[in-house]
Amino acid sequence: MDVRRHEWGNTKGRGTVVKMEVADTSGDIQISTFDGADELFARVKKGTVIQIPLAGANIKNKSDKWNQTTHKFEITLSAVASRGVRVLDDDGKLPHHNFSFTPIADLPSLPVDTNVHVLGVVVDAEAVEHGLTKSGTEGSQRTLTIADESLRSIPLRVSSSRVEHLGGSVGSIVVAKGQTGTYFGTPKLRAFAENVDIDPAIPEAQKLRLHWQHVRPDDVHPTLPILKFTPIASLATEADAKSEVDLLVIVVSAAEPISFVSQSGKAQRRVNMVVCDASSGDALPFTCFCPAEGTLPALAPGALLAIGGARIEVYRDERQVSASLGRCTLEPHVPEAAALRAWWAAHGRDHAPNVPLPSLVAIDAVPSLAKGTLVRIVALVTRMDDVRSTWNEAKASETLRRVLTIADASHRSIELTGEGPPPSPLYHAPSPLYHAPSPLYHAPSPLYHAPSPLYHAPSPLYHAPSPLYHTPSPLYHTSSPLYHVPSPPLPHALTVRPPALSV
Repeated sequence: MDVRRHEWGNTKGRGTVVKMEVADTSGDIQISTFDGADELFARVKKGTVIQIPLAGANIKNKSDKWNQTTHKFEITLSAVASRGVRVLDDDGKLPHHNFSFTPIADLPSLPVDTNVHVLGVVVDAEAVEHGLTKSGTEGSQRTLTIADESLRSIPLRVSSSRVEHLGGSVGSIVVAKGQTGTYFGTPKLRAFAENVDIDPAIPEAQKLRLHWQHVRPDDVHPTLPILKFTPIASLATEADAKSEVDLLVIVVSAAEPISFVSQSGKAQRRVNMVVCDASSGDALPFTCFCPAEGTLPALAPGALLAIGGARIEVYRDERQVSASLGRCTLEPHVPEAAALRAWWAAHGRDHAPNVPLPSLVAIDAVPSLAKGTLVRIVALVTRMDDVRSTWNEAKASETLRRVLTIADASHRSIELTGEGPPPSPLYHAPSPLYHAPSPLYHAPSPLYHAPSPLYHAPSPLYHAPSPLYHTPSPLYHTSSPLYHVPSPPLPHALTVRPPALSV
């Protein structure tokens, strides 16, 4: 039995209420009283055996949100019944609890807001946080990560409507009457502080404590949502039916995190990756949105990643997916993982998945293309303007911009504008593209007489690892034809003219 005392207040006045969760061999039920609450609370304690008269009591349907007992009704005692509650001797015939514990591994299969009883050991404990509740009063909150014999863990958010210390430390045994929930697809539990017992004196808690002495921390894995993985090869048809899918993929490449400010003004980081699976020879660009602070998981090539509810997008005819870090699980323990790991072990080193790339075109063909067409161009830089800084009102951040004039073997030139947030390797890194003494500009060589360094020397323009091509984009981190196709030979006399039309 559990006994709690609360103060209440509204337009009708103020007072005290006592709520008891009582149990017998048939189940448990919540009993409340407003009349004589202080006197009853002084006589009845947790674990006490009592006899309760129901004369004049009010019996009504319970609210699942506030009442986690197994009975569908709850009882409010009258003043007469409250004074008639008698304390009896414990003859050992009544159960000490009526918990029906649900294994943590089974929680993802339950509907959201299902009332459950959970027994677990604390494997991680965050600090207590104090703040305003939805009702405007100051309360407390703490997240405990608990695990059980199923070797699965789940976050348990413990809340209180008042400022208080919420107990629990690593190794403590916790019994909670809570409700299931999710956060970005990840299973969670929530419970009120009065429905959480730390180190209870029940046989099940002692059994779990003894069992946990033989469990290694590496044996415990987070509880995952029930995911239905979609192969990358079928995304073309799946995207027509739904905008979110579950993916189980291998990381092919991952760029360094990039800090940015979202349109809502929130500071974040994003990690651009290329991922693949065994269903197709094509890879998939994937963007993972991460918090601005904190340590990120090791998203290294070869890592296995489960993504719940990945969002499918098409940007300039290129299919790509994105998801928040909270929807991603590194090295997930799911049945499908073994087959994908085996496939990567057999093919990973030699497997170079294809990323769909735009067509390689000459500059003189640009005017005939529709606005917004994504293309690739191999060209020389003939002019560079200074870097200019502008303020982006929509993103509330600074944007750097530089205009380059480029030319190719079609004897045409065109302006190329690059922009991005500072700092960027495009503008700050000592790239050989702009700083090396290239024969193109510095060598005292006749422009039209061979042999000229312009065409025969290994110029840094084509061979140096410039940050311009190695920025964190899936387009440049895969085996792209951009670097492997033979570049068209340049003529001995290079005369450039602007295209007939501007794009």
